[in-house]
Formats: sequence, C-alpha cells, structure tokens
Amino acid sequence: MPIAVSVPSVVQIDGRIYVIGGATEDGSVCQKIQVFNPSLELWSLIDMSSIIRRKTLRAFPLGKRIFMVGSRKPRDALTYNFRTCREASNRQPLDSRLFPGMTSHHGKIWLVGGKSDDRILETAEVYDPSIDRWNTIVDFLPRGLYLHGCVTITDFLDIRSLFWGYNMVTNIASRCAMHVLL
Repeated sequence: MPIAVSVPSVVQIDGRIYVIGGATEDGSVCQKIQVFNPSLELWSLIDMSSIIRRKTLRAFPLGKRIFMVGSRKPRDALTYNFRTCREASNRQPLDSRLFPGMTSHHGKIWLVGGKSDDRILETAEVYDPSIDRWNTIVDFLPRGLYLHGCVTITDFLDIRSLFWGYNMVTNIASRCAMHVLL
C-alpha cells in the first residue's frame, strides 16, 4: 500500500479494493483513495481532497458507487461514482455518528451505534437510497457501542467488538436479538 493508514474504510467494487481515507503516520487525514487491482498487483491513488476531510468517515459499496458518511462533517452523506468521477449528496443521517458500524441489507445502508458528542449511541439508522430517507431504530443495541464492525449474512446482522468485549447477532427480519458479552 503506497500510504500507511490506520482506521480507513475499505470496500470492494468490481474486483478492486478501495482503501478510503484514514489517518497517516503523523495523525493527519489521508485525503486519497488507494486502489488495489489484484489481477495486475498494482496500487493507484485517487486524490479526494475535495471530499475526504475527516479520519472517521465510513464507506460502503452501493451498486457501482461508494456510499460515504462523515467525509467532510460528521453528518455528511454522499455517494461517489468512480466510473463517472462524480459525487452526489444524499440526505444526512439524523444523528451525528463517529466510528459507527456500517453494513447493508436488501439495498439499504445501516449505521449502527457510534459516538455523538459525549454520548455513545445504542441506536441504528437505516438509509433507503430509493427514497433518500433515514429511519432511526431506538434501543437497537442493549448498550452504546462504537469502534466496532458489522456484517450482514442473509437476514442476520453480526456486530463484533474485540475492544469492548461484545458480540451481538440480530435477525433483522424479526428484530429478535441474541446478545453475548465476552
């Protein structure tokens, strides 16, 4: 990787890996997207200084675009299309979230937990790009959580945090949750 970074967002689109933002060794914001093409074993850099201004941004693939939250301000939401090199603004999340978990389910983006000012959030927000609307699910987590990962497997949302000693598996369809504290 050309630039060493910590806490980047990493997504895969069209067989390429996009390492987005993060903090450089001196603690500054990496305003580039580092793209790895495994078939060529080649890295390239895309300057995104007009978009990436925060270390805490989160990104997730949305079709052929990348959906980013918190790139300029904690509540920014935009999509970026790498084929056309264009960005488009989306409706902002309802709450400011630093370091939330991010995943998708049936074409909707989920932001889970995170930190807002001095609060650690136990809510989730779900974004439906077809209608450009966010909905909040109150008390989604049994306790506040940030700096964690999320992944969706079929209808189950798996949330893990080794740092906080926490696992949770939720059936999104029925909203039943099984919480496991490590």
